[in-house]
Amino acid sequence: MSLYAQLNNIAPDDGSNQVKVGFGKIKGLFISNADTFPKITIYDSAKADTNDPEIIHQFVPTSATVRLFSGDIGGIAFSKGLYVFIQGNVSMTVIYE
Repeated sequence: MSLYAQLNNIAPDDGSNQVKVGFGKIKGLFISNADTFPKITIYDSAKADTNDPEIIHQFVPTSATVRLFSGDIGGIAFSKGLYVFIQGNVSMTVIYE
């Protein structure tokens, strides 16, 4: 069963969001709003550590878009945890297991 987390960030602050600790899959992103030089980096991290491996490197989101990740396992797997780092103004929903 898929879960979701609603994340928001307002510039000039950077948003640090530990969504899940442990193994799982990121299945998709819904970006409801993105402006003021937005960037999203998603890490395989259990400790909100930007030195851990990147799953998605500095994705530049666009408002009102959905990004679904499929593949053989129905998403992109992570082993340590799901950590989302947001820069700029972004309102989004992360879909994961």
